[in-house]
Amino acid sequence: MVMYRADDDDEFVSLPLTHVTGDTYRAVLPAPRCGQTPQFYFTAAGVDSGVVTYPFGAPENVLTFDVGVDELPFADDFETDQGWTVQNIPVTSGFTGAWERAIPVPATGAPPADADPTGEGYCFVTDNRVGNFDVDAGITILTSPVMDASGGDAVISYHRWFYNSNGAYDTLQVEISGDGGATWTTLENVGPQSTVGWVHASHPIPAALATNQFRIRFSVSDLEVQAVVEAGIDSVRLDVRTCQDSSCPADWDSSGTVNSNDISAFLGAWLTSVQDGTLTADFDHSGAVNSNDISAFLNAWLQAVQNGC
Repeated sequence: MVMYRADDDDEFVSLPLTHVTGDTYRAVLPAPRCGQTPQFYFTAAGVDSGVVTYPFGAPENVLTFDVGVDELPFADDFETDQGWTVQNIPVTSGFTGAWERAIPVPATGAPPADADPTGEGYCFVTDNRVGNFDVDAGITILTSPVMDASGGDAVISYHRWFYNSNGAYDTLQVEISGDGGATWTTLENVGPQSTVGWVHASHPIPAALATNQFRIRFSVSDLEVQAVVEAGIDSVRLDVRTCQDSSCPADWDSSGTVNSNDISAFLGAWLTSVQDGTLTADFDHSGAVNSNDISAFLNAWLQAVQNGC
């Protein structure tokens, strides 16, 4: 079974699992409202083992997800130039390894292709030349253009590649700024040990830095014992999740006004749910669609008309 509740103060209810194929089953969760944080977990009963849960320790430990409107103010797969800048800081003579936007070429430790599933496009890599032209004798810094991370819960994500033949020194440092690059805060330090292949990283942006002057930068260095240090960055994405819901469940058609149109819209959704077995119109979050949902909706509608949302 899957156990579900829409909010912390609700009781968990069991939802049916339908067989899809083989050992795969599907459950349809009730449609949540914007701003809710639904919780759910799975249970299975064995003849010898008894009841087990996933996650372990449920219902104290649960699975959850956020509900909102996801905006995408910035996304860059580097197929075009969107204004990233490169700064190199040589420490001694013989510096190599500057960031460049390119289709990767074969080189020791470097990504053989970009992070896209087709592996045929552009990404940012360090010194894209065949042979031993990795980062040496300095630091190379890749800085994004200014992005707008304001207006909601912001998340920055990207694919990163980091190779270090030494494994004891030198890292890929990721930093973010909320003031256009005047000051920087460390987001993560990758290494000095290598991870084979492209790695997807995703981080929530602290509210103090989620401004309309947001930037991210990636710094790679080879400053210690001589090593082969290579890095890559691809598919940078900024998501800002907002809740545009009116916090008024009776405004079923999301028009911003509660009127008779909401009743018609809800009854249409209720009839569809009854016919299709979905839980879109499970207004009272009972885990079933029945006449109780109509009563609960009409009560909420009447209160909204009388008192406002």
